[in-house]
Amino acid sequence: MKSGRTAKQVFFIGLAALALFFGTPKAHAAYSYYRAITVTSTASVASGTQSNFPMLVSSTLATFATVPNGGHFQNANGYDHNYSTAAACTSFLNYEQDSYVSSTGAVVDWVNVPTMAASAVIYMCYGDSGIAASQAHPSSTWDANYKGIWHLPNGTSLTTQDSTSLGDNLSLLSGSSTAAMAGIGGSASFNGATYFGTTYTANLKFALPLTFELWYKRNTATQPGVLLGITSAGGNGGIGIGVGNIAGYFAANSIVVMRPGIFTGGITVAPGDTNWHHLAVTIDTTNGSLVYIDGSYVGTETNKSNVSAAINYAAFTGAWVYYMSSYFNGLTDELRIS
Repeated sequence: MKSGRTAKQVFFIGLAALALFFGTPKAHAAYSYYRAITVTSTASVASGTQSNFPMLVSSTLATFATVPNGGHFQNANGYDHNYSTAAACTSFLNYEQDSYVSSTGAVVDWVNVPTMAASAVIYMCYGDSGIAASQAHPSSTWDANYKGIWHLPNGTSLTTQDSTSLGDNLSLLSGSSTAAMAGIGGSASFNGATYFGTTYTANLKFALPLTFELWYKRNTATQPGVLLGITSAGGNGGIGIGVGNIAGYFAANSIVVMRPGIFTGGITVAPGDTNWHHLAVTIDTTNGSLVYIDGSYVGTETNKSNVSAAINYAAFTGAWVYYMSSYFNGLTDELRIS
């Protein structure tokens, strides 16, 4: 996340509120086709323009299927596509391929758009039989402000790789978890006895400000659960976010910002339902914890945490690691720390 941007500006607007218009495919000399992708003029892009913005491109179009399936893609893995700011398709943008289904033409990519605003246009270039390797550059799609990106694709087999250049993958540390479908490819399903974590690493050695963000869906509206956080070895420092009646006195409809063993406050949101929601919490030394639900600011919790730049941290999701409590029961997707 670029400093100075809110979680609403960086994640939710790029993910759920943007509407993309796909133009008709046109022939091209190198790639067989190119197709204009236009951010609609009615899209809400916070602060007008964003730079180096990782924009979600997600669509299922017949033309994106492979040739044997009636489309124009040549490679069964979808490798023969790229993105450019010009129809000439001679220079390309960094992007990450989240998932591709050759039979239907279902494409899910994250594309780093240099200048992102309403009515911005980029081009997908596709259909080159000479391409057999992926054209994507995942680690260059996310800038150095991102400390962890876990997409949890693809809905069939659960993968927990970190998409940043840091490569801090999540590992299953307790219980079992399965893959499930979600709005953005796959997700992780937690059964109330599962958590994941990274190793302790200097990659997560940073002080405030920081932002946690993810999509979550609870299996029950009343069970508490830890969603995402960082902790130091021994559990003596760190911070995380969760939902529900975690400390015994929060209402079931609350979003909780917490430290190890000390639950300092809650932000009530309505309703405490079992639908998908996007949660983002930006934490800084001036304002405390600013909470955003589904792209809207809902309140501030004044805890400023005890995150220290001198400690190695591990990221975790599904439970508070050292206290082995507050297991989450539900689905999560698109976990990010920045």
